[in-house]
Amino acid sequence: VGSVKAAERAIAAGVDCIIAQGVEAGGHIAGTVSLVALVPRIVDVVEDRGIPVVAAGSISDARGYVAALALGAQGICVGTRFIATHEAYANEYYKQQLLHYSENQTDRTDLYGRFTWRAHVRCLNTPFHQKWRNSPDTIQNDDCQPIIGKSIIYSEDIILRRFAGQVANPTTIGKLEDMVMLAGQGVGLVKDIVSAGEVIRRYIDGAKVIIEELNKNCLPKSSVVLENSDECHFVKKMDYHKREVKKEVEREGCWAWVKMLCFRIC
Repeated sequence: VGSVKAAERAIAAGVDCIIAQGVEAGGHIAGTVSLVALVPRIVDVVEDRGIPVVAAGSISDARGYVAALALGAQGICVGTRFIATHEAYANEYYKQQLLHYSENQTDRTDLYGRFTWRAHVRCLNTPFHQKWRNSPDTIQNDDCQPIIGKSIIYSEDIILRRFAGQVANPTTIGKLEDMVMLAGQGVGLVKDIVSAGEVIRRYIDGAKVIIEELNKNCLPKSSVVLENSDECHFVKKMDYHKREVKKEVEREGCWAWVKMLCFRIC
């Protein structure tokens, strides 16, 4: 979902999980609000219903993962970073292009796929896209558009015309540079093509380091304070909480340090 109203409708429909998508995301975009503004609002709407909120939109490394947790999300949904993996069913040309674009070289547009499913997407602002991005609304990807390639999709040969919404897969041939390349603003953090397992490892290991560093460098440290003062009560409360979290770390792993961060904010 891309808005609080959409989240409320999802809750009323009885969903098991809500993916909160920021406008930074690649591919089809559900709203116009940034992830930082949207996730806390939806977390508040969910309240104690037991529905997990998952963050989506330009979460391309461990820093974004930790930020999503701090916003209240219980997980992340990642697209662009996983396109640049060996296992991704995307054309190698498409994967390589992701390595050469930055966060200010994407565009939110409804140019592609207008004939079948008109909706806004975020894509790379390629030379082809720059040329056509301001095309009038009458432009469609119907039979009047020239053929630029073909792909095998669901075991069928599919002709691709200019402005088609399909991205290039390993079977695609033709003018690959003229095809839409979906990507979020986090594309600037995509620097290499690795295995999907390596991407996951980087998220998890990186998040652990960040959380531990935040606990060490950002949380208040105990100091000499007056007995019975507000500061004294706070320090005692923090020390008690640290001991409790340490026990949880031994049981659950270092993700329990997230609770320390939340405690500090509160």
